[in-house]
Amino acid sequence: MISDNLKSDMKNMLNIFQALSFILVFGCTLHAQTSPGGVTQSKAWLKSDASELNANQRSSEKFNFHPPCIVNSGFFGKDFTSKNISVFMVDFTKTDEQIILSGNHDADKIQFNASEVVNRKSLPFEATENAAKILFYKDRWNRSTSFNEEIFLETPGEKQIAEMIVFGKAINREQQEKIESYLSIKYGISLTENFQYVSSNGSKIFKLKRENNYKHRVTALGRDDNSALYQKQSMNSNGDVYFVLALDKLKEYNRDNTGTILDQSFIFWSDDNGAMDVVERSSSDATIERSWRVDLNAMQEESKEVFLYMSLPEKLLGQVRENWYVSISADADGLSDDSQDVPVQISEKGKIQAKITFDTSKGTEQFIHIRNSDYKVSEAPLVELYPNPVSVDSKCKIRLLNLPQGDVQITIRDITGKRLSTQSFFAKSKAEELDLEFSNVGMHTVEIEYAETRLTKTIIVLD
Repeated sequence: MISDNLKSDMKNMLNIFQALSFILVFGCTLHAQTSPGGVTQSKAWLKSDASELNANQRSSEKFNFHPPCIVNSGFFGKDFTSKNISVFMVDFTKTDEQIILSGNHDADKIQFNASEVVNRKSLPFEATENAAKILFYKDRWNRSTSFNEEIFLETPGEKQIAEMIVFGKAINREQQEKIESYLSIKYGISLTENFQYVSSNGSKIFKLKRENNYKHRVTALGRDDNSALYQKQSMNSNGDVYFVLALDKLKEYNRDNTGTILDQSFIFWSDDNGAMDVVERSSSDATIERSWRVDLNAMQEESKEVFLYMSLPEKLLGQVRENWYVSISADADGLSDDSQDVPVQISEKGKIQAKITFDTSKGTEQFIHIRNSDYKVSEAPLVELYPNPVSVDSKCKIRLLNLPQGDVQITIRDITGKRLSTQSFFAKSKAEELDLEFSNVGMHTVEIEYAETRLTKTIIVLD
């Protein structure tokens, strides 16, 4: 039998070895002075040490302007004696990579891969490949403890992650909201489950209603000292357009941005998923269909200057590069007389830059539109269906541009010509958008009839 003294000496030696192994292997740090989301007693909090970046980190893909942790197999986390475990992890979904947490040799392993977590059972989850995600997992962990109360992280070679937080307890719903809000703001990952964001002190800093049109790509700037959160520039990790807001001029890494914001102050924004195309606004200018809603309810300052960076589609810049401007207004249509119109600078690569001001005296809900005073919109009728193909029982959008004002009828037919559905409406503007649904698999035609004119589009419905 091993004596208590020998067991204690072995444990001390193991702790020293493991601490050295962690520092040498990971190049990242464990943090104990602050708490993620204000939730205390984490057993391990692994994130990149932004003060010193190695060559691998500098050459790797960033997580919303944050360098990754480059991890290999090694020990981390101490004094883990609990039978419960809760894990938060942010990384990119890769089909050929996994991370394994284990304890003693007789402990069950917890395996994380691109589509499931496996402990006592397999728990599948959905994630978009090559897109950042927040993974939360909690369960009983069937592991025994002896003199080794450490956690071992096992990876197949080098693995890039943004952050990992391990608790030796079952995290409750309120704590989960705080931690996921912290991770969401830091890494530009929209929360989709409850649409509610909470700061470390429990304050509700953003709430999005599901029926709100502006529910796409929720992103934020903000500061929460108790979480060591200071997001000074941000873009959405799943964005289809390069769109960044920054407290000062954009830098390669978030830490290098010199902008400031008060503690517990946040600026949220989201978009309406409109097309990156231009429609006529008036006889003098045109606007990109997509617009962005900015929520200032949690901004502590009365006003704040920020920098906006965005990529314009080549097809738009190919027609006109001059006289683009950003319009900030308190109404969704952007037609108010007191809108803030700011000319933009355009780089050689087609990125626009503008310095704009959010003033809460004009309302805590404001809207961003991108406009041009020289762009000439084609007057030819245009019909767009997206997505195409579409999944059965899923909604597809139909966009009708430049139709004359009047009655419009939309008919859906299957490949045999059989009529499946018909709907009518009155077109009031030159840009109309409706939802279509398909309950059968196969090729369909969509007929649009207006003013004694018929347009036909084809769409494929997949199982």
